[in-house]
Amino acid sequence: MITFKNLKINSNVFYWTVISISVLLGILIRFDNLGKWNLALDEYYIIKSSEYILEYGLPQFPSGGYYSRGVLFQYLIAILLNFGVKAELAGRIFSVIANLITIPPIYLISKKIGNQLLATVVIVVFSFSIWEIEFARFARMYTPFQAIFMWYIYFVLVDFQNKNFKNFKWMILLSSISFLVYEGSIFLAVFNFVPFVVSKNFNLKYFLTSIVTFFVSAFFNMFGFRTFNSNPTLPPELIDFVQKATSESPIKIPQILLPFAFDHLLSSIFTIILLAVNIFLFIQLLKLLPVKSFWSFFSFTLLTIFVSLNQFGIFILAFILFAFWNLLEFDFRNKKSNILIISLFFLNLFYWFAFGLLTKGWFVLFDNFSSYSISGISKRLIVAFFNFPDNYYTIFNYLATIPIITIFSIIFGIILILLLFTKLKNLREVQYLFASLIFVSLLATIPTLEYEETRYTFFAVPLLIILVSFSVQNISEIIFSRKPILANIVFPIII
Repeated sequence: MITFKNLKINSNVFYWTVISISVLLGILIRFDNLGKWNLALDEYYIIKSSEYILEYGLPQFPSGGYYSRGVLFQYLIAILLNFGVKAELAGRIFSVIANLITIPPIYLISKKIGNQLLATVVIVVFSFSIWEIEFARFARMYTPFQAIFMWYIYFVLVDFQNKNFKNFKWMILLSSISFLVYEGSIFLAVFNFVPFVVSKNFNLKYFLTSIVTFFVSAFFNMFGFRTFNSNPTLPPELIDFVQKATSESPIKIPQILLPFAFDHLLSSIFTIILLAVNIFLFIQLLKLLPVKSFWSFFSFTLLTIFVSLNQFGIFILAFILFAFWNLLEFDFRNKKSNILIISLFFLNLFYWFAFGLLTKGWFVLFDNFSSYSISGISKRLIVAFFNFPDNYYTIFNYLATIPIITIFSIIFGIILILLLFTKLKNLREVQYLFASLIFVSLLATIPTLEYEETRYTFFAVPLLIILVSFSVQNISEIIFSRKPILANIVFPIII
């Protein structure tokens, strides 16, 4: 790794001075006039529920039902309210503290995958991030869950590096606490099973504990606490009507063209041929694998199903995830293997695009068409091919909120993917983290949720900052490979 050996300063003193100043200023900014401004609407809900705790002992509405979001957060606020602390300050101070507790795992993760320079830059970015400061001063459960998530990821990374389950108890503890903090806890309850898959090892005690944690978290997230034991003020007929009108599938359903391919004889024949070719390519890929395992079979089966169902966006994400978690057992140096996987992807892409242009039955998958021209139909096909699970909406949300940072992150995220594929054996920890980011992003976007704003994926932002910063640092080192000191200067400037 590049160091400041050639500079006439003590690098550790320099780095820690920068970190200390940044964190100190970040603390001052976060606490400045923290309790001054009136409560926002969402803050009012959490404060009012905390007041109900003081009155009833539970976050119970006067008309019945319970406010189950951030229960632990509510009780902590209630303690301060009981001692007469101003509501605005009582609600926000724990968000600030949680945000600051996030700093140590961010530093430790950055140091593990990179060096002191990377860790320092990431801490500076986090300390002065307007987004992080804003959420830290917001009396909601987003920063507490972010802190839990980042500590969880740190323990996951340590066990991955050491190839054991020594920190799994802390992962279980954090995922168990998280359902009392935020409904995103279900992500951690699912992630508890990932180490068993990636390490290809099994620990019965931790596996059973993970199952229990998952079901407890799922129950807490799915049970209707808000209406439990409540007295509805609306007529039963209206309630039934609204429930039926708003009922949706628990997960998002992609636009699949395959069922419409059997509406006509000719398209049926061509589609059957395509599926037969897909099976042939699938078998050939399995034959070329240097190591055959259940997980490689499972991964390639899913990938083949995805392209057969014209889900090319999820194919790309799943391929990256499987490759970085080393589930494919795929030899990327084998030219024949690369040709087969590329052929599988583009053969299906071209076929389903041609099918979409030449047929109309699949139009019913969309509520409306802006145009029935080739351009209009092509746009709908691209949505059907690459949108699931709501990729466009997710990216648009971030572009509308933080456009420059989003574009910057996309560019260097793509560069990092290419870098990781060229150095598969040297950057295992980074690949693991990147795949983990994809995994939790899918967990957050595949289910049909009532709300899908950026704040509901805010918990993963520090991990994204780490990975994007790592990408920029490595690109700087490649460009200025003959002048490492210059690389050390350019990297922080770009960030």
